[in-house]
Amino acid sequence: MENQKAGQLLSAETVRQDCGQIMAIIRNIESVIRGKGTQVSLCVLCLLAEGHVLIEDIPGVGKTSLVSALARTPSTPWAPTSCPRPRSTGS
Repeated sequence: MENQKAGQLLSAETVRQDCGQIMAIIRNIESVIRGKGTQVSLCVLCLLAEGHVLIEDIPGVGKTSLVSALARTPSTPWAPTSCPRPRSTGS
């Protein structure tokens, strides 16, 4: 997946190659994270768009496993970041 300038058209071959690479990334992650296809696809899409992902859910549903799988996927420049929860100031 190469960087393109804004407004520049992509060739059909480039689109096919990029789609193949994206699907390979998704399949790789889904081999570790089962039953979360929508969440995996949305995370990959967000990261490809150079966005940020905030994953919130109850304990034990695979959030850490998903992030670890994303970070370990070959040929991706992503690294997970853990942010501490803000402390509540008791009133």
